[in-house]
Amino acid sequence: MNKSKLLKTSILLLIILSVNTAKATSMLDLISGASITVNDKIFTNWSFKQTASDSTFLLDAANIDVTGLPATGSNILDPGPGLAFNILNGASVTGNGSYSFLDFTIDFLASILPGSGNQFADVSLGLGGTSLAGTEDLGVFIQEDIHNAANQLIATTDVGNDILGGVESSNLNNSYLFLPADYAQSINVTKNILIWATAQGETASLAGFDQHFSQVPEPGILLLLSMGLIGASIAKKKTTIKL
Repeated sequence: MNKSKLLKTSILLLIILSVNTAKATSMLDLISGASITVNDKIFTNWSFKQTASDSTFLLDAANIDVTGLPATGSNILDPGPGLAFNILNGASVTGNGSYSFLDFTIDFLASILPGSGNQFADVSLGLGGTSLAGTEDLGVFIQEDIHNAANQLIATTDVGNDILGGVESSNLNNSYLFLPADYAQSINVTKNILIWATAQGETASLAGFDQHFSQVPEPGILLLLSMGLIGASIAKKKTTIKL
């Protein structure tokens, strides 16, 4: 393949990838069998479950948009491709004097496409827009559990924003670096999102959240890269000796 054709192919691939990452897909479509592809990652097998203290707090799956996010870093362990979850019109809970809540769970399978040569090595969460109107006990909390193909828990991370007794605390970004033995080409992701409020009229709302998955090359790829570097070094030395 000549340089001109290679350049055209690369540009076309970038255009395709940008379309994949920019298009929003509703949760309703995802739980009906749709998937999202971002670079060398594909997100499938979606499920959405919820419960609430009042049916008026329940979400319509069609009002949750999920959009692919491109990688944000250039190094191996910088955040790689990910997902943005946008709740149209927000998810809100208003206190009734005791305890009001909306608790929903999102599950999906994250896989690396064949031939990529990468493995999942890290998961990071970012809490998007939250609104807390009150002082007693209200907030938003997201916990994410990562299981491997054998359904073994390999990582847990969380983010949140709450007010308790007039004092606000927040943890808007968090990440978990896998142990090398847990690097994988597919992981099961479970997000549990809780929104709550207690005092009469106090309201907690969530507009969305996002996440990225860092990656590392497979051991075989690292070996090939090392061999390539060694070979290049030897060739350079031979050239220098001849000169």
